Amino acid sequence: ALPSESSATAVLIPFVGFFIALHCKAVGFVMMAHTRTQLQLQHIANEDILTGLPNRRSVMQSLQQAHSKALRQGSSLAVLLMDIDHFKRVNDQCGHPSGDRVLSAMGQILRQQLRPLRIAGRYGGEEFIVVCPQTSAEEALQLAYRMCDAARTELRATHERGSWPVTISVGISNLSTVNAVKDDGGHTLLQQADQALYKAKYAGRDQARVFDAVTDDVDIAESGLAAIHFPEGVVFPNSNAAL
Repeated sequence: ALPSESSATAVLIPFVGFFIALHCKAVGFVMMAHTRTQLQLQHIANEDILTGLPNRRSVMQSLQQAHSKALRQGSSLAVLLMDIDHFKRVNDQCGHPSGDRVLSAMGQILRQQLRPLRIAGRYGGEEFIVVCPQTSAEEALQLAYRMCDAARTELRATHERGSWPVTISVGISNLSTVNAVKDDGGHTLLQQADQALYKAKYAGRDQARVFDAVTDDVDIAESGLAAIHFPEGVVFPNSNAAL
């Protein structure tokens, strides 16, 4: 006997509901997988693979955001630019794998030494940058001292015949030293940190220097150390300089 219309409907409804639920689950899974893939790609695009820190483009975006926020709120902002001393010697005498281990260890030091609001990134080569919101020049200098001590203790260049400690030099700038009131995305801060870094290098390395608006512009120009290097493809707002 053929089933009645009402009994057939009663049997069909659960099957329809089941297939609708299955379809919704499948769509949800595809969307979740797509979102996860996008997040992974974004993470890869913003991370320096060797050190695990934000890469140059990512940390420069963080500097621009922190600089704009500090200007709006009237708060302090410090920038530390650090360079591994004699890094070419490490690569030449110990090999590039040893140099890579030094860079990786430097990334680990930065992650250990910094509190959450501070952002460290690999600026390029053996240079690193730290963006420190709500940080005075004195506080930034103390942080730089800790970084120098940690590097001197933990970084070593090794080869088959022995090893030696590796040091860093640090240049520091602070928003209070910047005369311009318009938002240049941190361009001036980065320039001044770079000038202070050259001063630390010129003075013998393994030390930190804070930019001095009164003397450093003249000293750097006279010493011929005024070359500043910025990220490619980044344009600071209200500036014609392509970085």
